[in-house]
Amino acid sequence: MWHASEIGQYCSTRASLLSKKKLKRGFQLTDHQLTRLW
Repeated sequence: MWHASEIGQYCSTRASLLSKKKLKRGFQLTDHQLTRLW
């Protein structure tokens, strides 16, 4: 299992990467889709 800090770091990293992709491609992913990507 991951520690909470590791999960938080992963989530923030993932979110920043997806934000860049979202800005670049001009689309949004729902929370459900983001969860499935993990």
